[in-house]
Amino acid sequence: MFKKEIEMNKSFIESNELKEIANKVIENNKMDWLNAVRIRYLLVSPNVSKTMPGKIIKASDELQYFGDFDFLIEVSSDIYEKINTKLKESMIYHLLLHISVVNKEDGETVLKIVNHNIQDFSQVLRNYGEEWFKNLKIIMSSVYDLKPENLDNIKI
Repeated sequence: MFKKEIEMNKSFIESNELKEIANKVIENNKMDWLNAVRIRYLLVSPNVSKTMPGKIIKASDELQYFGDFDFLIEVSSDIYEKINTKLKESMIYHLLLHISVVNKEDGETVLKIVNHNIQDFSQVLRNYGEEWFKNLKIIMSSVYDLKPENLDNIKI
């Protein structure tokens, strides 16, 4: 594992466990289009933000050159430690569904981050139940002592 400390008292730890969970999610959900996509996984401590338990970032050309990856998935360490395996899988699945791989007629492959559509949400609900995001919000509310009116600000 690689650990990097930066300003603002945040640390980043490349996580093999997150990668293993993602590989399981990709396999179980037949997300074969992601097999050729280079994804790195980071646990951010203490958090990505108090209203975002995880996020996905598309690597710029410069980062791809130096880091040899296409996307970076970041997950808040303080939330990750408090959730069960099924909730971890549902959160990673949700983040992976943001990745679009388009093979153009000229042979070029275009990778990008896309917003979710109804089909994406129905897949998450079908595979992980309708309570997964509500449960994640409850845990985040407890960890960060959020007021009920702030629960709607939680995004993933």
